[in-house]
Amino acid sequence: MFYIEKDQNDNYVFHLKSDDKHTIASSKPYSDLSAINKEIDYVAQNTNLDRIYERKTTKNGQFYFNILDQELQTAAASQLYNSKAGLENGIKAAKEFAKQHQIKKVF
Repeated sequence: MFYIEKDQNDNYVFHLKSDDKHTIASSKPYSDLSAINKEIDYVAQNTNLDRIYERKTTKNGQFYFNILDQELQTAAASQLYNSKAGLENGIKAAKEFAKQHQIKKVF
């Protein structure tokens, strides 16, 4: 499920969460509610496309992924993982929960 909330600067952010409310990925801030809804729609409709998932490694060897928008810019970033297997499981979870296309506003 996508949870939309407001950050400390009064911008909108979304968090893609699993059924047990574990955060899979968190978005960049959006100043407009319609823009964040459009981004969520794009991610949900394209969640099975591997090209929207950018796999990355930090300098200290941890792994994370970005979810890319239509312009191939980062729309959301995942948590850090200690292994490539964990990273791939995170992407699998993102695909599973994004395709449900459920949105909850918590502001």
